[in-house]
Amino acid sequence: MKKLLSLLVVCCILITGCQKSEESSSFDKYMEEGKTAVASEQYEKALKFFSLAKEEKSDDIEANALYNQSNNLVEAIKSKNDKKYDVAIQLCDVIEKMSSESSVIKEAAKSLKDECDTLSKKETASEQTNNNVSNNSANNHTSTDNSTPKYYYLNRLNNIKSNYANAYDNLVSTSEIREMASREYSDWDNLLNQIWGTLKEQLPSSVMRNLTTEQKSWIKQKEARAKELSSQPGTMSLIESTSYLSETTKERCYYLVNNYME
Repeated sequence: MKKLLSLLVVCCILITGCQKSEESSSFDKYMEEGKTAVASEQYEKALKFFSLAKEEKSDDIEANALYNQSNNLVEAIKSKNDKKYDVAIQLCDVIEKMSSESSVIKEAAKSLKDECDTLSKKETASEQTNNNVSNNSANNHTSTDNSTPKYYYLNRLNNIKSNYANAYDNLVSTSEIREMASREYSDWDNLLNQIWGTLKEQLPSSVMRNLTTEQKSWIKQKEARAKELSSQPGTMSLIESTSYLSETTKERCYYLVNNYME
């Protein structure tokens, strides 16, 4: 009887040891496959492997770090493809600040950040050129009186734009980014309402009626697109939605001031 019990104990130890060995083997395999996928720029594939590694060892610090980094990188690439360069850059900053033994994803994030920064600067330069053309066209028949409502609102618009130019640089968590994005949208939206109130006082009733119809259509399209973005999977969907609202509201403000305000 004692011999039988001893044999059972030994078998249990061997079985447990084999199970742990198999778990460790699978974990190491998934981690290596994930890193290989990153090196091949197959980031969604890498995310799946790091997810499997987490399932094998849910408390492993490195597996969790690489999973979070790859998840943010996938979201950043989607943002870049949607031309949401500011959001992509913010996500890359978050990745670079995450602690991990491997730098493979951080290097990919740095490369993506540099690319998005270049694209963002090109887009900004293009917008500035278009704004200058629009300003010149709208101002051909007006004076440069600094006391005009148009000058006043352009100055306020440029101030808000300047205030948020570097506001996201030192943010780390998605909650901080989300809060800042919400604050920025609120500032643009509040100013849009003020611009609209001034236009109602300035414009002839016939022009205002047509502009009101156009404004309602713009609001409907804006809200539909924001809802579409917020319903997408991923931790950054709400940030992308709010960033879209900020950007489109900012553009609408400049459009109304440059084309309708005196």
